[in-house]
Amino acid sequence: MTVRLSPSARRCLTLIEATPGLDGHAISARAHVTYNSFKNHIRPLLISEKLVHIGGWNVNAKGWPWALYYPGDGEQAPYPPNARARQAERLKEWKDRTGYDARKRADRRASNVKMVDPVLAALMGQSFK
Repeated sequence: MTVRLSPSARRCLTLIEATPGLDGHAISARAHVTYNSFKNHIRPLLISEKLVHIGGWNVNAKGWPWALYYPGDGEQAPYPPNARARQAERLKEWKDRTGYDARKRADRRASNVKMVDPVLAALMGQSFK
């Protein structure tokens, strides 16, 4: 049984067949559909009907890997190992390097100061407790 494709899905499929190895952002831009429409509606339809498959992943030094789409029913390339662990590790290094967590904790402590002077509390627009 063949599935009826929408004009948007047909444009995406034609584009993948003409230029294999594109990522989702390139496909959506060239097919004139939003990336969210491609990601949430068109891609699952094309993959479930075995019209396209994920043939590989581009792995950036900083950031998440992204899928490369190829026409036809092929073997799905596995998600690159440790991508989430690498991202979490980079985030922790950035927070340590920039002092992000220390600043956030200091800001929270500073915002929880109790007003002890009634005149200052009135000037700040807070109630005195």
